[in-house]
Amino acid sequence: MTGLIIKDLLNLKKYLRTLLGVIIIYVIWGYTINEPLFLGSFTSLLFVMVVVSSFAYDEAAKWNEYALTLPIKRNDFIYSKYILSLLFMVIGTLISLFSMLSFYIIKEQTIPITDITTNLVVSLVLSAFYISLIIPITVKLGVEKSRFTSVAIFLVPVIIVLMGAKLLPVSVLPTEQQLNEFFDRISSLLFITIPILIMLFLALSCFITCKIFSKKEY
Repeated sequence: MTGLIIKDLLNLKKYLRTLLGVIIIYVIWGYTINEPLFLGSFTSLLFVMVVVSSFAYDEAAKWNEYALTLPIKRNDFIYSKYILSLLFMVIGTLISLFSMLSFYIIKEQTIPITDITTNLVVSLVLSAFYISLIIPITVKLGVEKSRFTSVAIFLVPVIIVLMGAKLLPVSVLPTEQQLNEFFDRISSLLFITIPILIMLFLALSCFITCKIFSKKEY
């Protein structure tokens, strides 16, 4: 399995250089517009999208057809993709943390620990959710179709929320203070349940993907 991960990392070298350039541009932009928290979220999500590119390289090279002739278990192919995704999720989170802390240090501002922590937690949940959806969809439908499907999956809830916010009367919607008080009350519970939910998301997704891949014929 280690060899499969190394293979993906070697394939992704050029892509990662490009990604690094994009992140540098967004870091500069984030400093310019004084939005370090947005920068942190965006960086985390950029890194978890790397796994789709690894599938694209495999598909272009017809890797699966060749690899299945090797003495490697089918499940190992899937496990390697999830490990690769988790690796980049951690790297993205660390870079996000570093960029946000750097912003406040350079600007000589008070570091908002609560805001940064919340930002990182939300980014981790979204990243895990994205990984849990995109890998089984990609294995089932292929890279090109999975891109459109994943975009639709994320856009539909956003559209529903935006439409709901416009259609519902303002008096029904919670105020910013009410939301802050609510999250303050459940913050300790969230820090316990979120890691469990992330592990459940990924474990269920991995199980489903292994089932899909076991039935694939190349």
